[in-house]
Amino acid sequence: MKIKLILLLAVFCGCVMASVSGAASSIAGKPVVKLGVILPLTGENASLGEESLEGLKLLMQELKEKPTAFEYKFIIEDDQLLPNETAMAARKLLELDKVDALFPSFSGGGNVAKPFAERAQTPMVAIGASDHSIANGSYCFTNAAKTEKQAVLFLNTMKMLGYKRLAILEVYQQGALAIRADILDHAKKEGVEIVSDEHFMPGERDFRVLWLRVREAKPDIILISAFDPELSIMLRQKKQMAYDTPVSDIEFLHGRGGVPELNRVWWIGSGVGVYNSGFMERMKKVDPSPKPFIYAAYAYDSVNIVVNACEAWAQNHNGKPTGAELAKAIRSTPYRGACGAMDVDARGVIDSPAGYWWNENGTTHPIEWPELKLKLEK
Repeated sequence: MKIKLILLLAVFCGCVMASVSGAASSIAGKPVVKLGVILPLTGENASLGEESLEGLKLLMQELKEKPTAFEYKFIIEDDQLLPNETAMAARKLLELDKVDALFPSFSGGGNVAKPFAERAQTPMVAIGASDHSIANGSYCFTNAAKTEKQAVLFLNTMKMLGYKRLAILEVYQQGALAIRADILDHAKKEGVEIVSDEHFMPGERDFRVLWLRVREAKPDIILISAFDPELSIMLRQKKQMAYDTPVSDIEFLHGRGGVPELNRVWWIGSGVGVYNSGFMERMKKVDPSPKPFIYAAYAYDSVNIVVNACEAWAQNHNGKPTGAELAKAIRSTPYRGACGAMDVDARGVIDSPAGYWWNENGTTHPIEWPELKLKLEK
């Protein structure tokens, strides 16, 4: 695990700790801000972490090319999205490396790292976390579009497509459960009936009985929230059972364009701003592949919003901000990033634009409702 992490970072910066400080990085006495990032760089979800790392590489490069008040050091740890590994990485970064800000990945990582960040009074931004309960009004933040507005958009879209019966099928994970809660809160008032509500535990591999129960409920569409490998396995088993009711989701299908069973599938997700913020063009200089770089954008914005706050704080202060001062600056400093204009509410939820995503022939991109409707009618 550690060998792969070192190799990945060595390609870009030559060591596990990457230092970037702008044009004047060699000037002695510049305060150092340490940024501790936890990504799944090995294991079954390594692709998510590797894409996130691409966004951090871009940020490192951009920081090298402009003057900054601080020297920024990135310390990146691999947790494979495993809770025990996340906990060890968070403790190492906070207690040994003494980072000034912590960045775990997704809702699972955010929930694990939160108590460590609170105890250390260190600002934490959970990258791509849909469970907004991680945000606590003091030190902890989440960075993903608010799930409530996404749930309402999903339910309204169901109605526009003539769907009235919904099945929910999600992994037992904090982000998926948060999305489920918002769907349940708004379904009745939006005229949608929940006919099936099923969950499964990470590590399950046989979903045939579950699919039988869902099929018996006769939904018009299925909201499916899962990571790989469970997502690919369950969709493959659904196809083998000749069960063709359409699937969709909120957030979880990002980065899954290569799954054959998701061809011509739409979902609701954040990150739609990557195509009009200039981020895509900048990312292609780092990685020319055609993917939408959603997880790269999450990582880029999660760290850069803290960098932005540090630079704003330095305009009126000397030295380095305390954890409380930095958390306050994150809330009060305007930020427009890879995902577009972003707002931070009183809880610490960093909100950004969300909308429709469409996957066809392995290519994923945002789509407006009129074009989506036409595609679904074909």
